[in-house]
This record gives sequence, structure tokens and C-alpha cells, in this order.
Amino acid sequence: MIWFADSSSLVTLYVPELGFEMVRALPEPLLVSALAQVEVASAFWRKQRLGECSARDALVLSDQMRADLADGRLLALEVTSSILTEAERAVARHGLRAYDAVQLATAIVARSVLGGLDGVATADGALADAALAEGFALLPRHE
Repeated sequence: MIWFADSSSLVTLYVPELGFEMVRALPEPLLVSALAQVEVASAFWRKQRLGECSARDALVLSDQMRADLADGRLLALEVTSSILTEAERAVARHGLRAYDAVQLATAIVARSVLGGLDGVATADGALADAALAEGFALLPRHE
């Protein structure tokens, strides 16, 4: 089984949030966009600014994600011109924000290259709706 995980779902690998058990139960490695390294770190540091975790915690969480990328638990797919072209199409089809469109486009291109993809894990409602419209299986939502 191969799953694509967007940044919103990746945060739950490191911080227990609603639905984290399902994301943590997905088979490894998880496919991710290379953008996730920055987006997830941004989420950790936002939690620090909001007082939800310490600066030390945000640093440790960011370090853990980099380690997971390095050891292959997460497989980062580089943003290519074909992904950007597909993201532009996704913006037009689904009205997604730019980075969400790149996330969806990465899953679409990965599915094409791999000849299939079991599903997309996302905690973002608009991205989930778009992924479903593109024929992806989703983890159940917890809203």
C-alpha cells in the first residue's frame, strides 16, 4: 500500500491531534511533497508562537521530521515542472490555494508514475474534497 500525506496530516505524525491514530497507522514509507519540510516546520513553529509548545519542542519536532526524510520513513517527491503544470490545473478545477494545489498535483503525478496510489491523507477540508473528486481514497475526516 502506498499513501500520499499532505502537510496537515504529517503534523499529526509528530503532534497528537484529532485523527492522529489513523495517520500513524498508515504503512511506511509515506509519499510527501518536498514542500512538506517547510510547511510542517512552519506548523510546529506556529504552535510555539501560540504557546502550544516550547521552542525546544518545535526544534525537536522539526529535527524528527528531517530524520524521517533522511531515513526513508517519508519519501519526498521534488516539485517538478509536471507537478507545477498539474497544480495549475488543480487551481482551476478545484479553487485550491497554491500550496494545496501543489500537494494534490504531487499525489496525481505520483499516482500516474507509480501506476496507482492507495490514498491521500489530509486534514484540510478543501484539499480532501479535491482529492476525492480526483478519485483518491481518503482517511475518514474528524471535524
